[in-house]
Amino acid sequence: MSEDGQPSQARPLRVEAEYDGPEVTIIIEGDLDLGGVGDFLACVREALERLTRDRSVTIDAHGLTYVDSSGLAALLRARAAADDVAVPFGISEPSRELRRIAQVSGVADLLPDE
Repeated sequence: MSEDGQPSQARPLRVEAEYDGPEVTIIIEGDLDLGGVGDFLACVREALERLTRDRSVTIDAHGLTYVDSSGLAALLRARAAADDVAVPFGISEPSRELRRIAQVSGVADLLPDE
């Protein structure tokens, strides 16, 4: 349900990578659920393969409208994949929905401090 009590409309996930030298920002908007996890993780894998020395990955999550447990697990997998290749990983501008599920799930350390 939306804040006004109306049924929420599912929003397909949009995933876009923006490369700026050794840094990549992956912008995710819409619903990060089972239907979008594969596209998101494929984008993260491609970014980690393309990046060179002194690189970083940031997930811009301000446009997430919904995150379920599979979406949260995908974010954790993305962080682990970056850690495996010693690439700094962060999430910027987490949406209220992402903050809520991360807090409830006990993984608020995934997100920047408010």
